[in-house]
This record gives sequence, structure tokens and C-alpha cells, in this order.
Amino acid sequence: MAGAKHHIKIAHGRNDFVCQPKAAHMLTKALKKAGCEVDCEFVAGAGHSDSEPGLVDAMVRATNTFRDIIMFDIAKGMKF
Repeated sequence: MAGAKHHIKIAHGRNDFVCQPKAAHMLTKALKKAGCEVDCEFVAGAGHSDSEPGLVDAMVRATNTFRDIIMFDIAKGMKF
């Protein structure tokens, strides 16, 4: 991961009993230590399913953020 700028968004259900929220916290810390830009959002009322409304909203926000980053980079003349 060295030398590259990685943007990572994590959306994790606060009531996820399959993958405990502690795992997302530990992953966030490890990714930041590796030099990644990480945002971790714990979604209240959500569990493990990615179809839960709170998690869907978090994923849409993350996708919109990535769209904005890519559009900004394209406007600066970066090629992908």
C-alpha cells in the first residue's frame, strides 16, 4: 500500500452479532497504520445485512464521496 493513496469507507452495523463492531474498529486502526485514509461509520440499529436501511444509506454516502473524489481528480487532469 506504500506510495498509493487509498480511500476506504467502512460501514458497520452496531448490532452486528456475526462480525462484531470491534472487528471494524481493529481493521480501521490497521488500515490507518498502513497509511490508508479510512472512515469508519457504525450504523445504529443495523445488524449484519447490507440491505438494512441504515447500512444502505451509509453505502450510498460512501459511493457519492468516491464519485466526488474521482470527479475532482479527473478535473485536475488525472487519468485512470
